[in-house]
Amino acid sequence: MSHRNYDVSIWGVTGYTGRFGAECCFKQNALRIEKGQTPLRFAFAGRNEPEMQRIVEGLCAQYPTAPRPDVVTATLEENDMRLEKLCTNTRVLVSYSGPYSLFGERIVQACISSSTHYIDITAELTWVQSIAVKYGTEIKEKNLKFVSCCGFDFLPNDLMMAQLSEVCASNKIVEAWGGLDALDTVTHTFSQSTPMVSGGTARSAMEMIRTLGFKNTLRWYLDPFAICNSLPNGSATDKSILILPRHVGGNEYCAKYVMSNLMCKYVHWSNELQGYRYGRSLKYYGGESRRNYFWALCCGALMWFGFFSVWIGFLLPPQIRSLLLPTVGSGPGTDERSFMFCHLKADFIQLTSSETDSPEKSPQFEEARVEDEARVEDESRVEGALGMAVVPQTTGTTTEATVDAATMDAEADEDDSKGETSVSEDTRNHCALKEVRKSGEVVGSVHLKWRWLGVENYVFAGYASACAGILLASKPETLPETYGYLPPSVAFGSPLLKALVDAGMQATDAEVREDLME
Repeated sequence: MSHRNYDVSIWGVTGYTGRFGAECCFKQNALRIEKGQTPLRFAFAGRNEPEMQRIVEGLCAQYPTAPRPDVVTATLEENDMRLEKLCTNTRVLVSYSGPYSLFGERIVQACISSSTHYIDITAELTWVQSIAVKYGTEIKEKNLKFVSCCGFDFLPNDLMMAQLSEVCASNKIVEAWGGLDALDTVTHTFSQSTPMVSGGTARSAMEMIRTLGFKNTLRWYLDPFAICNSLPNGSATDKSILILPRHVGGNEYCAKYVMSNLMCKYVHWSNELQGYRYGRSLKYYGGESRRNYFWALCCGALMWFGFFSVWIGFLLPPQIRSLLLPTVGSGPGTDERSFMFCHLKADFIQLTSSETDSPEKSPQFEEARVEDEARVEDESRVEGALGMAVVPQTTGTTTEATVDAATMDAEADEDDSKGETSVSEDTRNHCALKEVRKSGEVVGSVHLKWRWLGVENYVFAGYASACAGILLASKPETLPETYGYLPPSVAFGSPLLKALVDAGMQATDAEVREDLME
């Protein structure tokens, strides 16, 4: 892509969130010039050229040292090839134009045909699911990174889960618990100063209800694995969702929020795409942070009222709905007093003793193993239990997980011929670990905290997605060599966290507690 005219193109710059993405581009170039670095080449694209020029003029006055980006006018009409020309001339396209179920696929197709990386901020998971199934293979074959959901609703959850895995890999206390194998429940809370929605968000919600159908919306909303089940290796093991408030610690409670179930869906989808990195029995709960149980309960009740209001509002005539919804391009506004806070609490159960890193030597393991040996009557039943414990359920397809399981069985047979560990012995170990998880109690937690000042959720979405595009265009060598239609944590990993810090977006804390039983 070295011959391309633009490093990053911003599509939808006149939208409420797109303006923050444009501001981030100016700010990053001003910082690069201040440091003596070569500025990046940006293009701002959309349908309304006068409005785009007005936005550029304002940002040029705010960041006078940053070079002026090109303004490209194009539409999403099938016979308008200016979009294809733009994609051919850019390394990364960041799209802020929703509803994506109406306008997104045309841009995705143009990026694929032009071999251009793609990023968006959608929260329309039905659209994400359809694009992943329809274009995922082609995107991967072309060694492209297509990353959706780089906004406030899903990006913090996904990156904090990835950060949690890094803590598990580097912290001796968590290692003694059993690492990610001992991960039982994750509770994610957030608070913000401007809990309002933009016009684009409101219309995206209505469009998602239209796509699902009025009768199917509630069923889809309540299923935490709704976007996993269409994937070849999808198999849910725990369909827990947040209903009543959950105690996070101290006087903090996790309250039901309209996006809670969608956050849960996205984390499970990301987990599945990573081969169940966080375990197949992961329980994930997300919601707003509240200071006491009663207030959290009231907020949850208000959430359900709001959900059903939107649901029923879909039945209103379009003319009336347009009067009730925020106008396109509008938003809650922000100032220096705006803030956001995210808190992820991961509960672990004890799989290993404090004296050894080997789970086979822990008291819980030995007790479960004795019970298991009494229950297992013959070799075939034990081997069947192994399949249920560690082999993913598939429907006529060969997955990486099933290949790994077959390799493990072959290696066990080879060891058995050498007089080493037998298949049945390994099988009892797996079954025993499963029993420990069933009866295990939480022995400790990891807390991750992100804080932003002067930032509300739409500012975060605009800046974070633009930072992701800049990172992908300017420092691709620092990113994981994974391609396809990916969650942010898989596409970018820890370099995106560093990019957010460098942009002045957030600060992180990691705290490990050995005992939080209260």
